[in-house]
Amino acid sequence: MEIVNYILFFILTVIGIYYLFVQKQIGIKSAIHKDKYFLADNYQYLFLFILATAILAGGNIMANRLLITIILSFLAIVLTKQNLTISITGVFYIVYLLWLVIAILYSPVKLYGFRVFLKYLYPFLIMLFASKIANSTEFYRKVLHIIIYVALYGVVSFFILEKIPVVGNLFRIINFWNPAVLDFLPVVITICFVFYSYSKQRKYLILIVLFVIPSIVFMNRTGLLAASITIVVFAIVRYKVKSLPYALLGVALLVGTVLYVPSVREKMFKKQLSSEEIIERGEELTTDDIDSSGRFAMWKWSLGHFYKGKEWKGSGLGVLQHAFYTWDHPFGKLRVVHNDYIQILCDTGLIGLILYGLTMFSLIIHSLIIYYTKRKVPIVRLAAIISGVSLAGMLSTLYTDNVVNYSLMTLGYPFALYGMTLGLDRQYKNKNDL
Repeated sequence: MEIVNYILFFILTVIGIYYLFVQKQIGIKSAIHKDKYFLADNYQYLFLFILATAILAGGNIMANRLLITIILSFLAIVLTKQNLTISITGVFYIVYLLWLVIAILYSPVKLYGFRVFLKYLYPFLIMLFASKIANSTEFYRKVLHIIIYVALYGVVSFFILEKIPVVGNLFRIINFWNPAVLDFLPVVITICFVFYSYSKQRKYLILIVLFVIPSIVFMNRTGLLAASITIVVFAIVRYKVKSLPYALLGVALLVGTVLYVPSVREKMFKKQLSSEEIIERGEELTTDDIDSSGRFAMWKWSLGHFYKGKEWKGSGLGVLQHAFYTWDHPFGKLRVVHNDYIQILCDTGLIGLILYGLTMFSLIIHSLIIYYTKRKVPIVRLAAIISGVSLAGMLSTLYTDNVVNYSLMTLGYPFALYGMTLGLDRQYKNKNDL
């Protein structure tokens, strides 16, 4: 069945090259006016193609998929005529990438370091790419609808396509595995909340429920936490003092699921506890009572080998991934540490973690500044709240999953949306200057 992935890789690569170098203007059906079309250039269509197909990991060619997407994005950035928009987030990201290059130089496993570097590079490039081509409300709304369709495809794959005999195995092979898709869902939940907030159409509430259900069914604690944080942050940003009911909804989603869904509760704690026992013993419970699926031990082992004694600079980019891939470590067949913050500390030390944190939080803060200050340009405000809240919701997933490893499916989306926010902001500034 692996031949399918190679065929898929070839087809996606050829189509991407075609859109970049051959295809010119293309008529795309409007997401706003269903009976109308608008023109998009080849770079915009390539951007849509990248976002629409990101969920197709391709199994053992996932790294090649990422590399080709990076090359196509870089070439598009160079070939587009629009000026680059570099924000404070872009500056922090550039400094962080430079530190990663230095970390490769002192890494004992430079090839692994380069592979890890590419995973951090992609969100930066897709952000720059998006900032150069975002030029209209029509195009931006189309991007949002494409992202929703990707999420719908993921959920349908979970519950239907992957259950079909023979064919189901095909979808499991070509798609990103479930945890990566669940890590991406805070982006779509944010989009649906924003659409509901402004349009009051109930279909978006139904979609939100649909995108939360997989985390409950698959007992994915990371997905539940991310969805809850997304709801709370969106409510606070959008409704301020009126946000209490929505904030309580976010908290209730997490707490209620842990307490009253038996499968989730049993996975959460080492000992089988009833909901009443958890409530009664709430103040007594510690991390020792939580079933981390071996994560706490992994994190302690990783920090002890690669961070202790090298706190500021770490052991070099790629060392932790190399250890999990090649060492006879005590965690069996596990090949990832399930915590990107731990990996950053081990590879690049406190300097790396601080620079990465500045990049992430500056994106969120800058997005919120745009949201609160661009009151006369609704589309820019809408784009800003989506990019800021999306990343805020996703940040929690980096604590218990390998989100950077899946950057094509995960971090690429909030950074692309932030890039579009910058592009739209520049576009409407230019219009006002005329």
